[in-house]
Amino acid sequence: MYKQLEMYLDDVDTDCDSLLMYWDDLGYKDAVNVLDKFDDEDWEELFKNLDDKSINWKLRLADCLEDKDNQNEIKVVKKLLESENDDLFIATVDIVRIYFDRSLVLDNKEYVERIDRILPQLSEFTANNIISMLNDPPEMV
Repeated sequence: MYKQLEMYLDDVDTDCDSLLMYWDDLGYKDAVNVLDKFDDEDWEELFKNLDDKSINWKLRLADCLEDKDNQNEIKVVKKLLESENDDLFIATVDIVRIYFDRSLVLDNKEYVERIDRILPQLSEFTANNIISMLNDPPEMV
């Protein structure tokens, strides 16, 4: 399954509008379905290769992470939060805001300080979403 995920994430040409539209409309859903079928070997291969992947590949992977009960996905989220790339960091923070336990970010002083440093560079929409995460208490599940 890992090779299939790799194919989905590798195939998106960020300079081609029709491929980007496919990714936004259907591609990421296909990739999520592949992730749902991952076994331990697939996760191991993903972790082994993650550092060598491009930022765009990692951004597309972040789009696919939405299972708050999957410990492997949480492990990937934590790894992506460690990125020095601000775009990937903020995209991952936003994924946490939507799908995961916000304490992954809020309990880490370095992450909160980094968000504060990056906020002025973000679009108003993204900044407002991130600010709401920082200011609003997490929902009780």
